[in-house]
Amino acid sequence: MLRGRFRPSEALLLQENLLKLLLNVVFFQVLWHACIGGASKGLWWLGLPVLAAFVIYHFRVTDWRTADAKLLLATVLLGGVGDRPRPPDQGPEPGQQLVQGERLGHVVVAARVETVHPV
Repeated sequence: MLRGRFRPSEALLLQENLLKLLLNVVFFQVLWHACIGGASKGLWWLGLPVLAAFVIYHFRVTDWRTADAKLLLATVLLGGVGDRPRPPDQGPEPGQQLVQGERLGHVVVAARVETVHPV
């Protein structure tokens, strides 16, 4: 496939890297759809086994295991701190229907868009 300008060993290495990249892109898309699509249908757990499979795959093929492990740990910790459930007085639950005229931030539902100016 990659002949001519590359030595055979370079072509093989390039093909391996392209395959890793392609698998990474495909795995990421499957993971994204499992997480978002699953959550939208109430199957919030659907992304967890796909995430576990992706992490196992990634740590088998990566050359930077230590750096990737640190980045993964930092992401999990920051995500845990930043993604907290909101208090009940801060709006509707995800998927809850709003009635006409009910305010949600700067939008009045099913009427017109308006900016809320603090007084």
